This record gives sequence, structure tokens and C-alpha cells, in this order.
Amino acid sequence: AGIQILGSVGTYILGSAGIQILGSAGTYILGSAGIYILGSAGIYILGSVGTYILGSAGIYILGSLGIMKDTGNTQCLSLILILFPVVEEKSDTSLLLGLCLDSYGRYLTSREKFADAQVMYEKALQICREEQGELHPQTVTLLNDLATVLDAQGHYEEAYNQVTQALELAKKTEYADQHMVLTNVAVILMIIFLHYQLKSKEISSLLITIIKCWRVA
Repeated sequence: AGIQILGSVGTYILGSAGIQILGSAGTYILGSAGIYILGSAGIYILGSVGTYILGSAGIYILGSLGIMKDTGNTQCLSLILILFPVVEEKSDTSLLLGLCLDSYGRYLTSREKFADAQVMYEKALQICREEQGELHPQTVTLLNDLATVLDAQGHYEEAYNQVTQALELAKKTEYADQHMVLTNVAVILMIIFLHYQLKSKEISSLLITIIKCWRVA
């Protein structure tokens, strides 16, 4: 398969997809789309749609028109998962993966792909808890976002369980955006009340839609 491994200079793996991994100089993965991943300087991924991920500065995903795209995000996630076993500082890479999952979850939410967004948020939440702990502000944010997409799918009780966890942690950590969590709690409680108490399905559905639009506004 055209594989070459050099120890002293670094490690190189060349396959049919043109993949190269360098150890000492940082980690690089070069694919057919011109993808680069650098370990020591942070992580950068350059794809055909101009996708960038920067570790220390946060995450930026830019398409040709300055928008996020499904293909670019999926490619980023796949490549970080490929990178994870070969890097030394797995904690940093894991945190970056969590941030990327969160970013992709927000994008999917904006596209109303709530089930897919739920998967991204759940994975990001697991990583955040493992790497940063239960009382980290990002844990609160992810629980709140997860509750929102569960609510959007009609999983009201599960959404309430997640958002009340977020509220409890927000109080313990003096979370800066605690008012947003409280708003989410109130909205989900109103929706649960309407869902279970109103006899008319048409009125219930209409009021739930109005409440959700009010929350977005």
C-alpha cells in the first residue's frame, strides 16, 4: 500500500489517499482534498470548502461564502477521530473534538436537523464531563442546548430533565447566562403543560408553536 515509517525524522504513512503523519514536527494528515492537521501549533483543517479549525482561538468553520457546510464539518470530525490515536496530548485533542461537535450541533440546530444535533450535543457533553468536569460552564451550556433540541423533537420530559440539570449546575457555578437557562426551563414547562392539559390538539399545537417562536425572537 506504499507505507513507509521513519522513526528518527518522524513517522510517515503514505497510502492511496496520500496520507502523511509526522510526529516530531507536529501532526499532518494530507488527503486528496488538501487537508492539513498540525498538532503543536493547534489544529488546522483545510478542505475544498475552506474549512479551518483552530484549537487555542476557538473554532472557525468557513465555506466559500463564509458559511458552515455539512460536508466540511463532517470531514473535520472524521479527521480528528483519525488523528486522536496518534497524538500524544489526547486530552487537548478530545477537547477540540468536543468543541467541534458542539459547533456542528449548533449548525444542525440552525438547519432544524434536531435529531442529528442531539447526537452531536450528547457526544460533546460526554467529552466535556470527562475532560472538564460536571461544574464547568460548558457543561451547563451543552445541557441547555441539548434540552432545546429534545424539546424541538417533542421529547418534553427528557428536555425538562436536561434543562433542570443545567439550572442546578448554573446556580452552583454562578453561570453567566443563567437567565437563558431559566428562560428555557419556563418555556419547556409551559409546553409540557399545554401538551398534557389542553384537550384540543389544534390549539395546543398552535400555542406551542407561538411559544417556540417567542423564545427564538
